[in-house]
Amino acid sequence: MRLVAHRTVTPADTDTPGQRVVSPRVLVRTILFLAEVLALVPIRPLSLLTRQPERQRISFEGPGGSYAGRLYRPAGEERRAGVVLFLGAALTGHDDPSVERLAASLARSGFVTLLCWSTAMQDGMIQPADLDMLLASFEYLAARPDVDPARTGFVSFCVGASYTLVAAARPEIAERVAFVTAFGPYYAGCDLLRAMATDHAFSEGSSRRWGVAWQKHEDSRRQFERILLDAIEDEAERGRVAEAFRQAAPEPAGLSPAASAAYRLLSGAPFDGSERLIEALPPRWLARVDRVSPRGQLDGLCAETLVIHSTTDELIPVEESRRLVEALRTRVPTTYCELTMFEHTNVSATTRIGTIAREVARLAVDCQVLLRYAG
Repeated sequence: MRLVAHRTVTPADTDTPGQRVVSPRVLVRTILFLAEVLALVPIRPLSLLTRQPERQRISFEGPGGSYAGRLYRPAGEERRAGVVLFLGAALTGHDDPSVERLAASLARSGFVTLLCWSTAMQDGMIQPADLDMLLASFEYLAARPDVDPARTGFVSFCVGASYTLVAAARPEIAERVAFVTAFGPYYAGCDLLRAMATDHAFSEGSSRRWGVAWQKHEDSRRQFERILLDAIEDEAERGRVAEAFRQAAPEPAGLSPAASAAYRLLSGAPFDGSERLIEALPPRWLARVDRVSPRGQLDGLCAETLVIHSTTDELIPVEESRRLVEALRTRVPTTYCELTMFEHTNVSATTRIGTIAREVARLAVDCQVLLRYAG
């Protein structure tokens, strides 16, 4: 079992460990926040010590029209930090109790919290237009009179974390985004699909067996299938591939190179040669995947960034965050927290108590990077 030491990485000094404790007050606030969100014990100290935040459905305008969200306001009249909370591809949805608890806990900790979500993402569709929604959500939140725009940023998870990093680097808002917290992101969408298709995680010059626990993640399996089937531009071919895959039948004869590649990736391709299968997919589809991938799109990013990932992640391999952090550390102040206790974004039921205690302590130190913005 391996723990990567906490460090904050800056462009000027990539080897200096970060400040361990921002302040005792921020550390206590962070501990209370994590106790509430992780719900590892029956006591909810943050709920006992703070007032219930105000919760309301809202709509806001952006390039794509009108968007829906849910706003959580801390009690009191003072100006607060702001956070856009963006969900990933999980099908739990914005009404899930764990999502509600997270949003409310951010508000109880001092953030005006705007929860937003993408139904397209949850349906397994790649929609670069979701980036416009993220820009619009930031603009809406930063313009509110009860929000301090200099302390406004993003907290996001899974696929949504990668979208958020791309959005935060966009020139329209890049210089105004104070922070980004990304939990379990990918660096390159095509590499993630390749890893899922081959059951191999990889980085430069090395690979390892990485079995996706599809039996536990049927929703992710459906999303994976939808994304690859959508890569097939011809409707008739798409139907033939879908039927053959669902019937576990051999590859249909006469497929185009792109449809053949999609079938082989869906059916579980060997790792060797899988890069060529990805490259055989339609250029327009590949370009769409690249548009929502941080790789090659981080140059404009200015925000202080916290990346959290677990080595036991069953849906996005930890190698994705490691490569992401290497790209971030020459650009922005970066804190990377690598743990072992999460399956993806949930604590694994098989994690030992001692491991949980050590890693929650580590998380408390690193998450001060976020909680200190609450004031």
